[in-house]
Amino acid sequence: MKLNDYSDFTKVVIIDDDYNEGNEVRKALLGAGISSAFFHISSSQPEPKGPYKNVRLVFLDLDLDHLGVQENPTQGASITLATLSRVVDKSSHYVLVLWSAKTTRPIAREFKRQLKRTKTVANPIKIISLGKNTCKNTSGSYNLSKIKKGINSGLESLPAFSVFSEGERIFGNAIAKTMVSISKRRSDQTLSKVINSLAKASAPRPRELVANSALLNFNGLIEDSIAREVLAHDFGDLHSKLNEEELNPRQCAELNYHLIFSPDKVSDSGQIIFLRKNKKFIKDVFGDEMNCEAYKSMRCFVVEVTPICGSAQSNGLRYVIQGVIHPQFRKVRTSKDEIRATNVSGYTFKDSFIYSGKICRMSFNLRSYSTDIKDVDSGVVSEKLRAHIVMDIQHKIASYISRPGHSLLY
Repeated sequence: MKLNDYSDFTKVVIIDDDYNEGNEVRKALLGAGISSAFFHISSSQPEPKGPYKNVRLVFLDLDLDHLGVQENPTQGASITLATLSRVVDKSSHYVLVLWSAKTTRPIAREFKRQLKRTKTVANPIKIISLGKNTCKNTSGSYNLSKIKKGINSGLESLPAFSVFSEGERIFGNAIAKTMVSISKRRSDQTLSKVINSLAKASAPRPRELVANSALLNFNGLIEDSIAREVLAHDFGDLHSKLNEEELNPRQCAELNYHLIFSPDKVSDSGQIIFLRKNKKFIKDVFGDEMNCEAYKSMRCFVVEVTPICGSAQSNGLRYVIQGVIHPQFRKVRTSKDEIRATNVSGYTFKDSFIYSGKICRMSFNLRSYSTDIKDVDSGVVSEKLRAHIVMDIQHKIASYISRPGHSLLY
């Protein structure tokens, strides 16, 4: 682990110009086992060296007196926002707690106005205003129960966020358990053997990608671990607080892209190689009728559908099938008249996805199933289908070629 990478664990942040105040909050959190990073904002202190990618909760004091916040709300808000941008990455998903020991309505109002307009720091999913004095005991120390109550009260209106927040925690625990179960207390030399063995469990890769291959092969184990953790987790009546609305078709298509295609571009089952557009190729999928407007946006490809398991590949044969990525609709700008494979040997995958800015689908020519892999071996992997998508295609191929009479044709 690189020393700089430790900053990835920064999830709770405290920003205050009063050292005693900020440190007391840190101590209160630490008492509950919550680690945090405290940034003392002062002209004599170095600026935060962020931004940090995984921040989830920020305690921000708006009374940065030494910066003249009280004298000029506009300037003060700008400076405070700049400080926040040095701590929170602009892609962060976090809750912002604004608090102060004094009345700061002008600065708070100006800060929120500027925060909404800025592009240098991510807007928080929720801003919660808490008074410092209301979170203290009579002794002057911070009461963590009061802080938690204030934050939880502010988050009651965000039940969906709690699902993602809990999911992040559950996934983190599951991944950690999986890693520990494999590595255990083995020596570094033994761990090298584990890494090499894991890497060989998939398609061969260059030596420099051994570490990548080994970690990618954790996927199955991690998925099982996550499933156990998720199914065992009790969300109580949270479902009753979630609305039943769904994303619009375009938003669903954007999400589906990540569910259908893998970022892994290794050359093996699932790899897609794009080919020069061919009218006969497309006609074999869609039949005689072809829409010119949609045709302009179509892309022909071959995809390898060799069974992923090692025993199925022991005969050395690799299998491919022809396909087309095409707009979902004949008129690209409307939601009518869907494009689907019409030939007996055609199959259109049910889920749409965003490709080149358009809502698209994939259709395949099941009759093209073969071991002719010259295009695959000579091409560059442009996209790669996830394993469950490949299995869906394999199932359709098997259903097609097992029809009565097809055995004679093949």
